[in-house]
Amino acid sequence: MLAHQEPEHPSANESLLVLTAAVFLTMWFWLSLWLGGGLIGGDVYSYYFPQKTYYSACLQEGRIPLWNSLVGHGYPLLAESQTGVFYPFSLILYRYLDANTAYNVNHLLHYVLAFLGVYFVARTLGQSSWASGLGALGFVYGWFPARCCLEWAIVTGCYLPWAFLFLLRYFQTFHSLWLLGLSLLLFLQLLAGHFHLAFITHLVLIFWILREGVLQFRKRNTSSDAQVESASSDEMQAGRKWALTRIGLPLAAVAFAFGLAAVQLLPTWELTRHSQRSEGASTHFRPAEGHIPPRYLSQLVLPWLWYTEMSELNTELNRRGMLDYPASTNPVEAHLYIGFVPALLALIGILVLVRSREQTSSHDRWFLVMLLLSLLMSTGWLMPLLGDLPGFRFFRGVGRYGIVAAFALSLLAGRGWDALLASRSSWQTSLAAVAVGLITLIDLSIVSQHVTYAFMVDQTPITLRDQSPVKELVTRETSLPRLFAPGANLITVTGVASTPVYLGLGPAEYFDEQLMYPSTEPTDDPVQRFSAEQIQWLQKAGVTHVLGFVPPDPAVVELQLIWSGVDPFLNSAWGRQEPLFVSRLNGTRGRFALESPAPDDQIQCQAYSDQEIVLQVSTAQGGLLILTDLFDPDWQLMVDSGPAEMLRQDGMYRGVQIPPGQHEVRWSYAPWSYRAGKLVSGVFFTIWLGLLVTLLLSRKRHENPVNKG
Repeated sequence: MLAHQEPEHPSANESLLVLTAAVFLTMWFWLSLWLGGGLIGGDVYSYYFPQKTYYSACLQEGRIPLWNSLVGHGYPLLAESQTGVFYPFSLILYRYLDANTAYNVNHLLHYVLAFLGVYFVARTLGQSSWASGLGALGFVYGWFPARCCLEWAIVTGCYLPWAFLFLLRYFQTFHSLWLLGLSLLLFLQLLAGHFHLAFITHLVLIFWILREGVLQFRKRNTSSDAQVESASSDEMQAGRKWALTRIGLPLAAVAFAFGLAAVQLLPTWELTRHSQRSEGASTHFRPAEGHIPPRYLSQLVLPWLWYTEMSELNTELNRRGMLDYPASTNPVEAHLYIGFVPALLALIGILVLVRSREQTSSHDRWFLVMLLLSLLMSTGWLMPLLGDLPGFRFFRGVGRYGIVAAFALSLLAGRGWDALLASRSSWQTSLAAVAVGLITLIDLSIVSQHVTYAFMVDQTPITLRDQSPVKELVTRETSLPRLFAPGANLITVTGVASTPVYLGLGPAEYFDEQLMYPSTEPTDDPVQRFSAEQIQWLQKAGVTHVLGFVPPDPAVVELQLIWSGVDPFLNSAWGRQEPLFVSRLNGTRGRFALESPAPDDQIQCQAYSDQEIVLQVSTAQGGLLILTDLFDPDWQLMVDSGPAEMLRQDGMYRGVQIPPGQHEVRWSYAPWSYRAGKLVSGVFFTIWLGLLVTLLLSRKRHENPVNKG
């Protein structure tokens, strides 16, 4: 353990006090969120709110969405994972609260959970309450606030200390209930959205399980050196039991979480095979992007040399220095800080640990191994060795392995604190703790405002989305509008579809240069210019309107300017005061069209949702019906109650041959991966419940033995 004391088990009063401190810290760092404000910047409005508002609307209509039909031409919402479709907190919050309040509550709740998790880990490792609190403060508010533009960072990262805590408690007690709890925690982490920190958490757990096995194996060999005789069958059986309890069961608990989370993992696996991250799909995905340049590790103890204006810092980090990995990075992905004083205390803790000859300290040198490995990994220099392995090649942003370094450093800081103040009186320790705590609080507050892409505002733009004149205009002109707009995804917050898209994990069609919008370099022209090729792409893509920051070029006859002005929602989200311009695109397919329509042909939309699309088609000569939504084989096609072949049109849209006459065309979304995942998750959850009941009954029998005779 990290300290000389035995493991501490906080009392109810201590736990309540720590909970109060955790809530207070969220008020200190995120007061505007408590008061109804919100975050803006980074991916908040370009990625998360477009997902969350659609998700919330579907939940409040009484259905769980599997597909998002607003972003681009649609994509599998469940499979993309970052919405956290089946995450319990999301299901509750976005069902009963408005999107902004739900987002804020989810954000604050997971900060509280993260602080409690680190605190209880430190106490379990024998650290004092003051040391535990300081370590929790440094880890949570040093590593996460810079990443507040990435919702998944805190939502998934808060499970790292909790999972580690449950594993520690198992190795201390060997009660299998802790392993069941560990599986449940990992299951929740996998449901929460985005798997990178979940993958890192699994690596940490496997590392610690193997560490435990190595230490205990050495201990057993040492204790048996004096015995030269061969092992008896009883000893061999005991050895197998030892291997099972020390290594087998913990690894099984970690693996069991994958079965529980199959309802999320199988759809994501299916999407991955057909995404920009599949082999050969794109050359733009580089796992080593977002690394920490080795020279930037000095930010831990010399923050004032680095934390300047974000654009300047970004330029400096991407200036190739000695030992820098040849890939781009940015200040958020490369951020690693736990506070100046905690960093110094961690150095003291390391020195104490290295010089100590105690048995417990020698065990805890593995924390140094974990620290060094995570730092090396975060620089990107292990990617040539690991980059082709499953998991490592799937995620970009190796700087995120710094979360392990921050976790280890926070625990080592607690070790340093206890070593320094072990001989001090309680009042001296308390006084020092208050002083160091305040210094660290101010330190982390300042840094959190310098290194970030997102900021708090008192009036968040999302509260103005119902006042959007752009939404009112385009929905009045057509029931299923699709805008071509800057700021990918943003307009979808109003409930209007838009293209192009911004997706971290998305269908490969959106990243295929042969299928993408033929973009050109931006210019300072006073009008928005379009080539004939670009107009043709927009018409084929079913774009009905074009939104721009400048009016369209009058020479483009297909575009007709119909509105200009300030949109309270869009202008606020973009931070613009200048007017916006909306043009109608003539000659477009719209959401659906016949390739060669006759004058009397008609198409009526009877239903359009994330689960079902129903069209009534009346055509005199028949022909190819085109739906300008993304082609996906999981959409099942029926024509007049019979199965029909869905054709891939223009590389990415859906088509079907329609004979002359009146017909009902129905697309239904029921992905096999979701059905299979739901079945697998159900089976594993039933097994989990059975194991829980069995263990509880067994524990009850041991606590209340039946008296015989």
